[in-house]
Amino acid sequence: MSDARRSCRLAVGVVSMLVVAVVAPSCGGDGATPQCGAADGLALGTPCAAGTAGTAGLVCAEGACRLACAGPEDCGDSLGCRGGACLPCQDHGECPGQYACRVGAGCLPLCHDDADCKAGATCTAAGECKVLAADGAACGQGDDCVSGFCATGVCCATACTGGCETCAGTTPGVCEADPRAECTVKVPEQAATLAAALAAVAGGGTIELTGDLTESVVVGGDKSVRIRGVGDPVPTLQATSPTEAALTIQGTGAVEVERLQLASSAAGLRVLTPVPVVARQIVAHHNHVGIAVDHGGTWTPGAVFRLEESDVWLNTGNGLDVRSAPAEISRARLSANLRNVRVEGVHSFRLANSVVAQANGRQGAFIVGSDNVVIEGSLFAENYPLGGLWLVDTSSAQVRDSIFQANASVGLALARATEVQVSHVAVSRGFDPRTAKFSWTNLETTVEKGSLDLPAIDVSPRPAGALQIEALTPIPSDAWLGNGIEINGGHYVEIDATDAWLNEGSGIFVWDSSHTDIVWSDVYLNLRNGISVSASTGTWIYRVDAQFNQRIAVQVWDGDASLQNSDLSYNLQHPVDFQGTGFFVKGGNHHVTDCIFAEEYFAGMMVVSADTTVHAAGNTFSESPVACGYPTAHPEAITWDPGNSISCTTFAPECVHEIDGPVEPAPPPVLPSDL
Repeated sequence: MSDARRSCRLAVGVVSMLVVAVVAPSCGGDGATPQCGAADGLALGTPCAAGTAGTAGLVCAEGACRLACAGPEDCGDSLGCRGGACLPCQDHGECPGQYACRVGAGCLPLCHDDADCKAGATCTAAGECKVLAADGAACGQGDDCVSGFCATGVCCATACTGGCETCAGTTPGVCEADPRAECTVKVPEQAATLAAALAAVAGGGTIELTGDLTESVVVGGDKSVRIRGVGDPVPTLQATSPTEAALTIQGTGAVEVERLQLASSAAGLRVLTPVPVVARQIVAHHNHVGIAVDHGGTWTPGAVFRLEESDVWLNTGNGLDVRSAPAEISRARLSANLRNVRVEGVHSFRLANSVVAQANGRQGAFIVGSDNVVIEGSLFAENYPLGGLWLVDTSSAQVRDSIFQANASVGLALARATEVQVSHVAVSRGFDPRTAKFSWTNLETTVEKGSLDLPAIDVSPRPAGALQIEALTPIPSDAWLGNGIEINGGHYVEIDATDAWLNEGSGIFVWDSSHTDIVWSDVYLNLRNGISVSASTGTWIYRVDAQFNQRIAVQVWDGDASLQNSDLSYNLQHPVDFQGTGFFVKGGNHHVTDCIFAEEYFAGMMVVSADTTVHAAGNTFSESPVACGYPTAHPEAITWDPGNSISCTTFAPECVHEIDGPVEPAPPPVLPSDL
């Protein structure tokens, strides 16, 4: 630094200490004037001469270097912005925000009343000066508004706190019904009744029921509505009158019902119009009908009723009653109802991954006059007195991957059914309800083919004590008698990869039917016959193991049948007529090819009438000790084609008899008059 510059700085320093108001000398490096903010110039607050230049955010104003500003917000410490410099304020306009200027005190940092604020501004309870917005203007909280209310993002004349109200609708600032579908109303917090809540969501929305309610609710309108229960335990909705439904749907908009108990009403849920409905996590109990869906004969393919993850039990009538409505039932438990499921006049029905059990007066499921039916992945068990699943006058049906266990009369019944495929099904422990004493306390849903893994729903436990069914009206004596699968009047029915075992009657019973295929199946340990066929044509039995049945492996009475590649062995002594035969036939034209008849108690094959034709080829007969116990007659009934093997020392072709028939077929099944 030059001596001249050093002497100038010294002079400025001395003068500034002696008399602040004296203008500093105008000199700088080598005689130049120093600048406010320069690296080797004047600092903030240092006296400066008028006209002194500034840099680095400082200016020379009113004899000193000061902060430069473009507006009041650039200054702090109660300073105002005047002439581009931060100075003690002299006017309200120099202060930031809406705060007033107090000469001598500067810009106020907060307010105590409106006098501490600029004109038009208000001092809020938080000590903030604000210009309050009129109704309809954007806001973040009530303090932003003249009215004190901020609703749905705008200033509102009223609080507007209803679940489906808005202040940002057609008239901003005025509270009105919310047209948005996502609005929510809580009952009883925001609406005392479900009817009031439905009126509030007339444009569509969600209703949340937070506690039990007694009300007969009707859902109408053309907008989508969702009704759901929240909180624990699951809320219960009960009709006002026992002659009414708890919840009725009769509008034209889609409806979702979720997580509710529907109890002690004529119907828990009733659907009367063809609209899409989803009922999820519903518990319908102690009603006359648990869930009733009736589209009044109108078929609307898109109006599907869906029941998911639900429990329908202890209703005095049908658990689920569906008429002329497409329906899909999945992961549901339908149990201990008079009849668990009834479906009539439906063109699309699917039951999947569900339990249908402990019907207490009719069938587990009764499907009549319907088509495009799919039953899969489900358990039918302990249904009394008329069996597990009936398909009557039904076409285009599939029953697959399911279990039928311990059902009275019949596990699976196909009556006048056409184009039905049964595959990967297990049918067992069917019993004759006329003589059996049977009761239950709780059904174990984990069965041979694995757990159905139904969801847990937090509801009150079922009433304690067993449901006794012995006291019910006895079923007619001509009802079906504990068979596994029965086909009566069926056409084009296929039974594939199915197990029928330990049934009190026959494993599979076919009556008055045509084109029945039984393939790749096991039929064993039944207390009557493995397979019984009566008055039927076009029966094909292929790759079937029919063993250890206590009477006959395959019996065909007055019909045509073809047996191929099957094992009809080890059939046992019956305690009544001592029958134990592989193939027992009366009347008709039959082909028996590549089958095995081994160690039957009575005989490998028995023909009991002269009007019978049997073509036998490639079969193996061995060790049937009583095969020659009857006199020879009508040996011409059997045509022994090449390839038959007879290893039993007592067996010979003449041991196939025509006799008077010591074994009568099971009586034909008769449909009960009241289904």
